[in-house]
Amino acid sequence: MTRLRMLMIVLAGAAALVVFSDPPAPRHEVVSALPAIPAPRPAMPARTQEHPTPRLLDRGLLYPARANVDRTSHPNLLSGRSWAPPPPAMAPSPPPTPAPPPEFPFAYVGKQRDGHVWQVFLSKGNATFVLGEGHTVEQEYQVIKIAPPVLTMMYLPMRHLHQLAIGDAD
Repeated sequence: MTRLRMLMIVLAGAAALVVFSDPPAPRHEVVSALPAIPAPRPAMPARTQEHPTPRLLDRGLLYPARANVDRTSHPNLLSGRSWAPPPPAMAPSPPPTPAPPPEFPFAYVGKQRDGHVWQVFLSKGNATFVLGEGHTVEQEYQVIKIAPPVLTMMYLPMRHLHQLAIGDAD
């Protein structure tokens, strides 16, 4: 309640100042409605040969360091930005697996023992080969070991071993 009374007193005082104050003094100034006209400028003297008109120079001559700047390499500062984390770095790819060796091209025909030395008979198409240990056939296959029941040959370009069943030593 006291607050309301205080506000009423302040309001009454402000009203009394407005009602009982002296009116403002009349102005006796002349106000111009038209804008002032600027004074005419003196004419520019004509240029003579002593003072030729300056020519504009190429920016490349003035700033040679900036002349060759590639403006496309600078990022666009007003483009949208993503706050997503960057994609994970690609793991280095594993080395390529070597190509598998070709199928063994020979068919087993038979074997023969001459003393302590074994020989095998292999065929490929219409050709028949008689081979002993250490022999090379078609410059791609070499006989490594003949030990019945297994014949071991190496494919030379890839150094891959092939084993072929040739039966027991009877």
